[in-house]
Amino acid sequence: ASFTSGFRGLFRFLRFVESLRDSNQDMPLANVVSEADNVVRLMTIHKSKGLEFPVVFLSGVQKGFNMMDLRSE
Repeated sequence: ASFTSGFRGLFRFLRFVESLRDSNQDMPLANVVSEADNVVRLMTIHKSKGLEFPVVFLSGVQKGFNMMDLRSE
């Protein structure tokens, strides 16, 4: 299983995870970044309310931004 090949949809990602499991391999660990690193950070209000989660799924982030949302009503 090649982690660097990318995924095209949930089905292929799940097949990838199954292939890791079947071959007794683990996914590589994510890179740890510091506060000084120039990266995009996704933040929510959940942590402040004690609702933090170990895993978060962000669906539809690959789609373009809808500029109609910026128009005032």
